[in-house]
Order: sequence, then C-alpha cells, then structure tokens
Amino acid sequence: MKKKEKNNSFSGKKFIKGFLVGGAICGGTALLLAPRSGKETQRLITNKIEADINFLLSLSNQIDTTKIQANQLTALSQELLPVFEKETTKSLKKFEFKAKPRIDQIKEQLAKIEQDITEFRDALEQ
Repeated sequence: MKKKEKNNSFSGKKFIKGFLVGGAICGGTALLLAPRSGKETQRLITNKIEADINFLLSLSNQIDTTKIQANQLTALSQELLPVFEKETTKSLKKFEFKAKPRIDQIKEQLAKIEQDITEFRDALEQ
C-alpha cells in the first residue's frame, strides 16, 4: 500500500473554507456576546455617524470662514502696508531734519564744556 503524502502547499480552496468557517465562528460569537440588540447597535452607530458628519460639516464651514478671513486680511495688508511704510519713512526724515540742528547744538555745547573744563584744570594747576 502506498502512503498518501500530505500536501502542505497553499490551496485557494482551503483558504476560502478556513476564511468562511472563521467568519462564521466570529459572527456567532459576536452575536452571543453583544451587549445590545442589533437594532440598538444600529441606532447607536447611526447616531455616531450623524454626529461625526455634522462635526465635519461644521469644521469645513469654519475652515472656509478662516480662508475668507485670511484672504481679507491679505488684501487689507496689501492696501495698508505701503501707506504705513510711506508715512513711517516720511516721519523718520522729518525727525532727522529736526534732530540734526539739535545734535549740532549739543555738540557745540559739549565742545564748550570741554573747553571750560580744560581752562578750569589749567587754572587749578597754576
């Protein structure tokens, strides 16, 4: 008599059979151990999906609003920044114009003070 050799190779039929048997066992176990009835579970899942959809729609609306506000801010900054830059430059030039004579006057006073100190020192040394 010939001994039948065991076939350890992969077989599509064996895989499908195992998949179906495993699925049936898991499905039966899930039904026996489920904490709620099927209708209640369906209702909970439906409510959760509806809540998630509402959240995503709200989030989408908020994103759209943020995009619109960002575009408005960009347009406003493009309008205002050149004016701000121009006015700031103008103010700095005006300040420099007014400050230059004051700085020159301070330098003159400082030179006079230095001269007075030198003269005072010379007078003390004699």
